[in-house]
Amino acid sequence: MKRLHSNLATAPFINRRVPVAVAASLIGLALLATVVSVALFGLRGGEYRSQRKTLEEQRLKLDKINRELSEEKRLLQGPAVATYASEGGFMAQVLDHKRFDWIALLDRVEAIKPYGARFTDVSPQRDEKTGWTIRLKGEANNRDEILKLEANLFASPFFQEPRLLREGRQTNSQTLQFEVSAAYLPEAKP
Repeated sequence: MKRLHSNLATAPFINRRVPVAVAASLIGLALLATVVSVALFGLRGGEYRSQRKTLEEQRLKLDKINRELSEEKRLLQGPAVATYASEGGFMAQVLDHKRFDWIALLDRVEAIKPYGARFTDVSPQRDEKTGWTIRLKGEANNRDEILKLEANLFASPFFQEPRLLREGRQTNSQTLQFEVSAAYLPEAKP
């Protein structure tokens, strides 16, 4: 019998089973991941397609709204709207004047009126820059009553900057005619 003699120290030992098994496992896992990914896409692909369809419908709606908006802007810049805008400004002034609290104004005017004077005209006017201005026209028994009226206007928190615009006696008249102007502050605290 012949003996086989091999020196293991001189021949390198390579275990080829482990690397082949690892490589086969990795390839198998990659194939399994690919199959799972394709299966999930197949299952969820319908959801993806429905989302894309919804997104496309929303984009079409947005395009339609943008077209309508541009049409509305074009109409708003037309000459007819400018006419309505000026009429709207006029109506706003009319409504602002109608909302004026006449009762409060007349109460406050009555509180400042001296005994020997009477008013023939009370005219509030609104100015966007200065606010409300009031003109009081009337008659007084004498000049002292007009001075009392001015003093009362100065003392009232509802009126500021009173000015005597006109004062005079008409021929054949016992009373003095006057016209006073003052800034009116309807929101002032008494």
